[in-house]
Amino acid sequence: MSILKLIQSDDNNKAVIRATTHYDLSFDTRNVDRVCEWLRLSPFNLKPILWSVSNRMEKTRNWVVALKGLYLMHSIANSKIACVRRIGRLPFDLSNFNDGHARQAKTWPFNSFVRAYYAFLDQKSTVVFQTAAEEKSAGEGFSIRQELVLLQKLQSLIDLLMQIRPQGRAVFVPLILHVMDGIIIEIYDLYSRICRGIAIVLMNIYSGGKAEATMALNVVQKATQQGEDLTLYFEFCQEIGVVNASEFPVIDRIPDEGFRNSSR
Repeated sequence: MSILKLIQSDDNNKAVIRATTHYDLSFDTRNVDRVCEWLRLSPFNLKPILWSVSNRMEKTRNWVVALKGLYLMHSIANSKIACVRRIGRLPFDLSNFNDGHARQAKTWPFNSFVRAYYAFLDQKSTVVFQTAAEEKSAGEGFSIRQELVLLQKLQSLIDLLMQIRPQGRAVFVPLILHVMDGIIIEIYDLYSRICRGIAIVLMNIYSGGKAEATMALNVVQKATQQGEDLTLYFEFCQEIGVVNASEFPVIDRIPDEGFRNSSR
């Protein structure tokens, strides 16, 4: 390994460590941005950065460090850097995370939050990877079935996002509320993509068969139910003081009459 690469790897590791400190009042967005900037400079920085994050997450039993690691991965996933689409599943597992520095009676709200946040990010990264691979193999042509499958995956992400719900003492923690602001943005972006996707499917529904029409109806019905569930979720978020929950517009109901007629 060249001296330059060793220096870059060391800088990457330092930025990851600084972005995931035990300080529980705020995120170090400066070092989060620095990690993302390393990825913009070169896709070859992806592997050492993932190694550093994974090494940090696998060693920690502190919910603050775990949450900051997930926040860092969320920032990387949303950076729109091409190489990020190759990550696939997250390189660490927090599905059974437990804080080891206090009794379970005190840490369960934070353990639960970390696990739910991890479940969403792991699935999001997987969907991004799968979508990139499918787009590469399909070329530039439009496939109504492929679009419907993508919409179903996005809807599964919405379901996982609504499982991220602070409880107990976690409701009053600034770090948690900061993450929740990002969750609201993520929900709104995903639901908007679903609505746009449904509109595209509606315009092309007659190019598909009955199976595609049935899939489309199921997607629309799911989107309608999710719209109702999201209204309740946003109300909960407003009650606990999540700022972005009050700033985004109300989720509209999606009419499904057109799909009902097409699926017959």
